[in-house]
Amino acid sequence: MAVDAISMDESALVFVSFLARLTKSTITGVFLENLENEDRPVLKHMNGLAYVNWEADETSENHQYKTALIEKNISLFKEGCAKRQMTCMVNRDRGVPLYELINESRFADLLVIDADTSFKKSYDGTPSEFVKDIQSKAECPVIIAPERFEGVDEIVFTYHGTSSSMFAIKQFTYLFPGLQDKKISVIQVNKEGQWHDTDKYKIKEWLKEHYSDISF
Repeated sequence: MAVDAISMDESALVFVSFLARLTKSTITGVFLENLENEDRPVLKHMNGLAYVNWEADETSENHQYKTALIEKNISLFKEGCAKRQMTCMVNRDRGVPLYELINESRFADLLVIDADTSFKKSYDGTPSEFVKDIQSKAECPVIIAPERFEGVDEIVFTYHGTSSSMFAIKQFTYLFPGLQDKKISVIQVNKEGQWHDTDKYKIKEWLKEHYSDISF
């Protein structure tokens, strides 16, 4: 679960907890701290040579306020998991959030992120540019957490005739075998405006091995 360390959305934890129970998984909260705007030049020495390094000003009131807020959010995360009887871990990543989260995704089965997660001072849309970058560059499947979550009634798969779209359907199915009793709708959009019979037959045969209620 990706978290803006100074602005945690507790509603996303409800959705993440559902997925964790479904898959019997541990929740890892990745708390992203954006240090780019806090860096200042610091003179350091190594082997008798002086050099300039960029570091956060830990003595500033703003930094200390943010640190206290981050620690409070981490406590809220841990308490939320404990209340839902979920096992959790916390990774506190300091640096450039995009790079930090992409690196975390390399070692994750699934990444859940809130659509509004952004480290810009001004609103940049929903999903934010940060979330769009994560969707295209992450090294594991990404799910955007809904604003409100009460359960899963239907799963919609989109297919556009490529190997990557079928691979995504397979990965979702392998990650969430506990959803096999849900209604499945498969949507394709193409220039002809209709399904190709061969594709439809092959997809349906594959889906029948995993789901019971399938429509196109």
